[in-house]
Amino acid sequence: MDEYKSIGGYVSTNRHRFENYPFQFLWVFLSGKEIINRKRFFKPSSITHLWTAFIYLAVGAIGVAVFLESKNIVYLLLSQLFIVGGSRYMITTNMHMMSHGVFFNKKKIDFIFCEVLTTVFFVQSCQNYRADHLNHHGKSFGSTEDGDAQQVVDLGFVSGKSKAQLWLHLLVLCVSPLFHFQSLKSRFIDNFWLCSNTRKVMSVSWLLILGIGADYIGFEWLFWAYLFPVLFLCQIATLLQLICEHIWISTTLTPKQCHVQLTNGRYCGTEFPSTKSWTPLFLFDCCIWLLRNILIELPIRIAVFQGTVPSHDWHHQFCGSRKWPDSAMLREEHIQKQLAEKGVSTYTEIWGTIEIIDNVFTHISQSIAYPEKPCGIN
Repeated sequence: MDEYKSIGGYVSTNRHRFENYPFQFLWVFLSGKEIINRKRFFKPSSITHLWTAFIYLAVGAIGVAVFLESKNIVYLLLSQLFIVGGSRYMITTNMHMMSHGVFFNKKKIDFIFCEVLTTVFFVQSCQNYRADHLNHHGKSFGSTEDGDAQQVVDLGFVSGKSKAQLWLHLLVLCVSPLFHFQSLKSRFIDNFWLCSNTRKVMSVSWLLILGIGADYIGFEWLFWAYLFPVLFLCQIATLLQLICEHIWISTTLTPKQCHVQLTNGRYCGTEFPSTKSWTPLFLFDCCIWLLRNILIELPIRIAVFQGTVPSHDWHHQFCGSRKWPDSAMLREEHIQKQLAEKGVSTYTEIWGTIEIIDNVFTHISQSIAYPEKPCGIN
């Protein structure tokens, strides 16, 4: 058990930081963690997640239109947040589950939708992503034969660096022209070279549609509604999600253990300051709590940890389940079942955006270099 705690954070006990707060649905939305036995308005489905992504995108598009009319920077910031949130929601939740073939009732429909959406958002084709991602879910998970782990290493997040160096490297990458150029170059290669001829035709057609759109509605609208948020800001959100998606460390655990112990729940939100007398220091702590949750945790929840991303550890244990739309609640129910049967849960979780990333960097800085072979394989 001690080894487990040292890898994944603290063991989950079903406790929700905001379970006793009013308006529980708002706190569930902020955090991404469900409250067991909460009375819900509806049970989420795949269509719920699809429409939520479209709503995010629609709100963002309206925000761009209002900004262009008013030139109010607040509308621009909000529009970019929701466009990035909608784009990433479509990619990390919807297209991700389409690639697993569990979004609609037929895998062929999943594939067609996924190919169209990956073209629109200018990311790796569904066919290529599916091949890479299923490898990620296999025996190579948590090793350099796992494409995601190798990408983390290639980006420079390796053992031997201090936690402070890893944090600085992350901040530099977010604004690095070279990082963004290489990421965009990779996306062009994926869509115009390393893909089928059909996909190449789709990519060229999409560029023509964007060109016609720019001529019809204006380049400025296209720039703020698509080019800047989807081709630039989304790369920052993708980087943040990738870095803390798993505990990227070298380990001798078996593949099955890797899928359990190198994943954890990632929840936004910090706990309200402990009750004190109404002193200036306590009031200051309350202001910091409010500002952090509004200016950091909520935007990160919308742009980076949207949809089912917070309960991604449940997905690694039940990756083929068609019940994935309700994974947040199913995770809590599974924890409750484990606690009832064994008195302990195999799930771990980290709360707070800064703490989530810091936890990963702590383990990377203390880890040894990756072995040549996948974890748990002789």
